[in-house]
Amino acid sequence: MGFIRGVLIVIASVLLFISLLATGFFITVTFSLSYDSVQSQVHPIVVQIIEEQIGEITILDTLTPYLGEYCEENSEVVQNFEGYTFIFPCETIKLGKETLIEYSVNYLIEDFYYKEYSCEFWKCFEESDIPLFLISKYAQEYWRNWFFKFFLFSLILSAGVILLSKRKSKGFFLTGILLILVSLIILKLETIGTFITKLIISPISMALTEETTSLVLSQVVGIFFSKSGTIFVWMFVIALILIGIGILLKLFKIGFKISGFFKKIEETAEKEDKKEKTTKEIKDKKSEKKDKQIENKKEFKSIKEVKKAQKFKKK
Repeated sequence: MGFIRGVLIVIASVLLFISLLATGFFITVTFSLSYDSVQSQVHPIVVQIIEEQIGEITILDTLTPYLGEYCEENSEVVQNFEGYTFIFPCETIKLGKETLIEYSVNYLIEDFYYKEYSCEFWKCFEESDIPLFLISKYAQEYWRNWFFKFFLFSLILSAGVILLSKRKSKGFFLTGILLILVSLIILKLETIGTFITKLIISPISMALTEETTSLVLSQVVGIFFSKSGTIFVWMFVIALILIGIGILLKLFKIGFKISGFFKKIEETAEKEDKKEKTTKEIKDKKSEKKDKQIENKKEFKSIKEVKKAQKFKKK
C-alpha cells in the first residue's frame, strides 16, 4: 500500500509541476496582453512605423487643409495613409503635429488590438500577412481560457498530492516547493522566449547584426512576457503561504504530541495517587478490623471475668 501511494504521489507531483508551469505561462501571457501593457510595449514600435512609412510631415500636410470649411461642417476626417485608415477629430488636428502623431499611434494600436477576428486562433496565421492578432484582445481571451483550464487542473492535482501524502504537512511543503521552482522559470520567461525564438527564426536573423537581432527579438518577446515579474511575485508569495501552512501543521502535530506526553504523565500520576489511596484504604480497613477484633476480645474477656466473679460469689 505504501509503495502504491509513493508511485501515485510521484506521478501527481510531475503532472502538478507541468500543470503549474502551463498555468504560470498562460496567466503571464494573459496579463501581458492587456491593452495598457500592449500599448506601452508597442508604442515605440508603432511610432517608428508611422515615422518611416507615413512620415510626420505627410500627416500634417494632408490634414491641415481640412481645418477650413470641411471642419466647420464636419467633426471628423477619415484619411488613409499607406493602407492604414484613420479617423481624426477636427479638434485633434487643430492641436498640431505632436498631438496628431500621438493620436495616430494610439488610434492604430487600439484599432488592431480590438479588431474582431472570425478565424480560429491558429488558422489566423494563414489569413494574416502580419500576425497582429497575436497581440490583440482576441489573443488575450484565447490564452485566458487556457489559463482557467490549467488553473482548475492544478487545484485538483494539488489537492491530490496533499491527500495522498501520509503527513499532510509534507503535501503542502511539496506543493509550495514545486510552485517556487515554477515561479523561478516564469521569471526567466522573456530570456527563454528570446532564445527559443532566435533558434526558430535563425535564417532571418542571419541577415541582421547580432545586436539588432537581440534588440528586435527582445522587443517582440517582451510584449508577451512583460508581466512575468509580477506573476513571479504572486506565485512566490502563494508558495510561501503553502509552506507556512505546512510548518503550522507540523508545529500543531508536535504540539499535540507534547500535550499528549504531559497528559500521559498526568494520567500516570493520577493512577499512582489512586493506587496509593486504595492501598491506604485497604490498610485502614484492615487496621480497623484488627482494632475491632482486639476490642471484641477485650470485651469477651471482660464478660468472662465478670461471669467468673459472679460464680465465685455464689460459692
